[in-house]
Amino acid sequence: MNLSQKGDSFEKGKTDPTAELITWTCSSYTRRVNELDIVTSTETKLQTRNELRKNTLIFISIVAVLVGIIFVSLLQIQPPKVVPADGAANEFSAVRAFDHLKELARKPHPIGSEEHDRVRDYLIHSLEELGLKPEIQKTPSVYSSGTWISGGTVENIIAKIEGTHSTKAIMLVSHYDSVSGAAGAADDGAGVSAILETVRALKEGKALQNDVIILLTDGEELGLLGANAFVKEHPWVQDVGLVLNFEARGNEGASFMFETSDNNSWLVKEFVQAAPTPVAHSLLYSLYTQMPNDTDFSVFKKYGLSGLNFAFGEGINHYHTTGDNIQEFSLESLQHHGEYMYHLTTHFGNADLMQTHEGNEVFFNIMGSTMITYSDKMVLPIMILVVLLYAITFLHGSRLKKVSLLGTLAGLFVFILGIIGSFAIGSGLWSILTDIFPEQQWLMETDKTFTTLYFISFIMITIAFITMLYQLASKKIKTGNLMIGALFLWLVLLTASSILLKAGSYVFAWPLLSALIGVNFWMRLEENSWKGHLVTVAFSIPAILILSPIIYLVEAMMSMQMAGTIMVLVSLLGATLVPIFSILK
Repeated sequence: MNLSQKGDSFEKGKTDPTAELITWTCSSYTRRVNELDIVTSTETKLQTRNELRKNTLIFISIVAVLVGIIFVSLLQIQPPKVVPADGAANEFSAVRAFDHLKELARKPHPIGSEEHDRVRDYLIHSLEELGLKPEIQKTPSVYSSGTWISGGTVENIIAKIEGTHSTKAIMLVSHYDSVSGAAGAADDGAGVSAILETVRALKEGKALQNDVIILLTDGEELGLLGANAFVKEHPWVQDVGLVLNFEARGNEGASFMFETSDNNSWLVKEFVQAAPTPVAHSLLYSLYTQMPNDTDFSVFKKYGLSGLNFAFGEGINHYHTTGDNIQEFSLESLQHHGEYMYHLTTHFGNADLMQTHEGNEVFFNIMGSTMITYSDKMVLPIMILVVLLYAITFLHGSRLKKVSLLGTLAGLFVFILGIIGSFAIGSGLWSILTDIFPEQQWLMETDKTFTTLYFISFIMITIAFITMLYQLASKKIKTGNLMIGALFLWLVLLTASSILLKAGSYVFAWPLLSALIGVNFWMRLEENSWKGHLVTVAFSIPAILILSPIIYLVEAMMSMQMAGTIMVLVSLLGATLVPIFSILK
């Protein structure tokens, strides 16, 4: 066949074997490539999906652990369970004390009112029924502060339980007057009714060695008038060796030992030993000084008497309002007041109150009612130890090429930016809310229905902001530098507090010490490994245990007006979790 015939055959639809082979080969290759693409794509998707599941599991685990630690940290500010009316006779029962409170808090009873006279007479009668011989110190008293002056005739109620061989007396103090707009169930009917129940319980036990003086002051709400009158005029003030004062700035929550006299080392140690459920932070007094409040204890402390001051402060929307009534009052808070009162009185009732003591303690709860105390003389050595550990950690990181000087400065800048942003979020959002709802500002500041929602929401927004900030920063700055930079600011705060505010230095010392130890372990591990995350969370536990209750208490006792400051504390806590913030999506 000639070529023209072949061409004719092709034109008639016949196929060329070579062309068929080429076509089949190309088709097979294309099909194979497509199959490989499908397999590769499927494997990639499975790998991505597994990685996502793994990261999600790690994230959920981290969040669960952190929430659990926060929950445990808040157990330290829980009041004790209420002892029922049929509890042991020589034990304090809030239910029995509540019978007195119902009589004391029927109506507002400010100084000079008819209801005030009824409450006074009830207290006299109740003390007489308990076998005491109360007397009334009726005298004019004047209080002045700057350009403000107040005064009136007070009627302090005073009684004594004689000891067997008294060194000095323990004085139990609460005021029985109220403000004109509140029935005074918490402020200060709780303290007064607790004293009556404590006297009853003391009478059921063995006689104490030391005298116990009962002082129910009058005119406290007008300017500590009764306490001033007692220290200036009553001869029993010379016999007092220890003052236990009980107050309230709300209607619920744990009763805190929030203030002591100077040279408190011995007192604090004995308090921790004697109180079944001690709740106390030496930082709290520093916070208390920022509030526009005084108590009778201020007068006794100024006079030079030793003592401890107690108060519960949650539910501040009830403070000095019609909400301070028996219907909305917490029996658990009353139980805590009375538990302190009874056990401390029996403990110090057989102690030598004549001895003099020097030195002050740093003290705080760490888990539940477990407390840590140490002399404030240890504050500077602890600070030096932490400074040295920081330097060692920096050198360690430099050797591993995970930390540099410029990188640390960049990390410090990012952390400061986070603090500024957190403050702006808290104060800014709060300003917006109060501008939109000005008529509800008081409720939003104090009512838990509002404040809890805002409190949690602001924290979540702040955490989201910090996460985004560190996500962006980690693209340019090593995680080690971000962490060491953030902890440098902690070091500055520790140094400042150790010199200027020893009582509050523990807030920075122990979290920073733990975090630095954790950083040294972390730098030996892969940055995004589960072991690294575990180390980060584990060594952040002291910070969470110490700072979480403080964050909660600032909001509960000083209201959401402090939203900016609260968010700064949240961002400070975040310094111990920088590696986790850096990998969150």
